[in-house]
Amino acid sequence: MPDAVLVGGSAAALWANHGSSQDHDHVLADLTERFDAVLEAIEATDGWSLTGSLPDPYGTTELLQGGVARARKLAAESERGEVAAEVSGLVGRSGLSQQAFAERIGTSGSRLSTYMSGKVVPSAALMVRMRRVARSAA
Repeated sequence: MPDAVLVGGSAAALWANHGSSQDHDHVLADLTERFDAVLEAIEATDGWSLTGSLPDPYGTTELLQGGVARARKLAAESERGEVAAEVSGLVGRSGLSQQAFAERIGTSGSRLSTYMSGKVVPSAALMVRMRRVARSAA
C-alpha cells in the first residue's frame, strides 16, 4: 500500500531478522492526515515514550521512531504541495500575469515562482495578501 506506515510485531520481527511474529500489525494509510492525533494518543499512553531510553530487545523503538519521522516528512511534503497549489490557483484566478501578481503582493517574479513550485513556503501574512490580490483583481 503506497505511503502506508507499518507498525507492529511483524515489522519489528522483519527488522530484527526474526522469522515470524505472533502479534498483529496496523497499516495506517491515513497517518499523514492523522499524524498529530495519533502521536498525541501514543504519547498520552502510560509507559510510551518516543524519546528517552526504553528497553528495546527487538528494535521496535527505532522502528517506531523511523515511522514517526517518515510520517512527519510526508505530512510536511503534502502541506508544502497544498500551499504551492493554492498559490498557483490564486495567481490563475487573479487573471494577472505572474510578474504583475508578484508586484502586487510585493515580491519578485522569481520568488513567486518558488512559492508556486513548493520550493519555498510563503508566510501566513503573505498568503493573506495573495488571497486579497486574487479577489480584488478577479
